[in-house]
Amino acid sequence: MIDLGKVSGRHIELPAAPRYFIAVLSAGSTPQSLRMPGQLTFPRGPLKYKFATVREVPRYKPYGVEVTADGRGGVQRCTLVAVANSPVFGGGLIISPESRVDDGMLELIITEPLGKLEIAKLFPKLYDGSILSEPKVRVIRAKKITIAQSTGGAQLPPAFGDGELVGGGPLTIEVAPKALRVLGARPS
Repeated sequence: MIDLGKVSGRHIELPAAPRYFIAVLSAGSTPQSLRMPGQLTFPRGPLKYKFATVREVPRYKPYGVEVTADGRGGVQRCTLVAVANSPVFGGGLIISPESRVDDGMLELIITEPLGKLEIAKLFPKLYDGSILSEPKVRVIRAKKITIAQSTGGAQLPPAFGDGELVGGGPLTIEVAPKALRVLGARPS
């Protein structure tokens, strides 16, 4: 039995509301980059994500968000806001090495505003999980997280969960403990 992330909000995309994800729900510069690889025929494989990031970074401006985790939080500007149930997303990117699909918790990962060069330097750290060693990246463990647009920054793009469009905010993300039975596998 593994946990899922349950996403609800007024702007959830069809086919269903609420929506669920196993690995990561994210909004910001990384999901903007991840939206493109599905549309690319070249290059192939993991190189798609690097190519998409290089194309997206010049358009980036910090986003204004209001985020709460188990009732505590506030307004800030950010580059990325993600909710992890699992360590890995986007074709092998390690955003939350300590996340577990069976611990009854979610991890909110939020980065302070980054410059374009900082994004370029940070992206490779998603391949080895060392992104959390960066001082501008925070992780908060919670059972319920809300993400909404605020003033003071660019419009936050729609969120993606496990690579699928979920929708725009405001979003409420809750852990759905032991919501999915997986046969023939063990969480590592």
